[in-house]
Amino acid sequence: MNSNWQDTIVEKKNILIPVGVGVLMCLCGLIFGYTLASSGSADLPPEDVTQTIAAALVERPTYTPYPTNTPYNTPAGVVIIVTPTTGITPLPSPTSTPDQTALDANCIPPNSERQAAQLNKVVSGDTIDVLIDGNLYTVRYIGIGALGSSDYIANSSRQENYALVINKDLTLVKGATDKNSAGQLLRYVLADGEFVNLDLAKNGYASAVSSPPDTSCDAAFKAAEEDARSNLSGIWAFNLSAEPAAQDAAPSESAKVTAKPASCDPSYPDVCIPPPPPDLDCIHVPYKNFKVIPPDTHGLDEDGNGIGCDE
Repeated sequence: MNSNWQDTIVEKKNILIPVGVGVLMCLCGLIFGYTLASSGSADLPPEDVTQTIAAALVERPTYTPYPTNTPYNTPAGVVIIVTPTTGITPLPSPTSTPDQTALDANCIPPNSERQAAQLNKVVSGDTIDVLIDGNLYTVRYIGIGALGSSDYIANSSRQENYALVINKDLTLVKGATDKNSAGQLLRYVLADGEFVNLDLAKNGYASAVSSPPDTSCDAAFKAAEEDARSNLSGIWAFNLSAEPAAQDAAPSESAKVTAKPASCDPSYPDVCIPPPPPDLDCIHVPYKNFKVIPPDTHGLDEDGNGIGCDE
């Protein structure tokens, strides 16, 4: 009898323990589900709450909290600039390179009177004839003087002037003085925006000639001349024994220049043409139909017949 009762108790104990554990787990699950529903799902319908509880019982994700920003009271009137730290270095803003011609012409007085003109004839290395409203005027370049009058040097300067102004839109800029004693207009000349006065000095075909009160570009002209001299540009390949004509002189009164070539190129034995630099073309050479032998350093015998600058 006692043995049977003890066996019955053991059997019920074996049944009640698992049941109790199960009930306890259900209670824990209900409590957890209630807490989760009340904190994040208070407005969900009952069926959604049930699904949320079931999902939470299966797996509860682990969340990494974001750092909390410490509040900072910005003083009145202080602007805080936040610099992004993305690791990307911003490219510098492109900087425009100023036009060199514009910089060269900056010496021209900004409020000077300007006038459009049409080329009629190139008189010399520093003088041109132009048409303004159908009227013919002679224009003398301010601040420079071409070297030479009727020899090789003068012809080279005139040819360079011709190359700078031919088929170009000319703008005449008036200086402080309107005309010189010969009645020529004194002007700064721009050809398609290029500063002709300065280019002649820069390329080695004119020298700086100061003529007060038009002195605003004197420094630019002088610097251009010195640079051309040091580089033996243009006519500075020769030794010059005279100064350029004064700006107030008419072309017929120009001082002549004696050109003494530093040496003669052996490719042209019958005439004296200096070796490069600069490289000369037939328009710069006062000779025609002269003998040429290899290597023809200036390339004056274009058809290879042994005669240079033949007509």
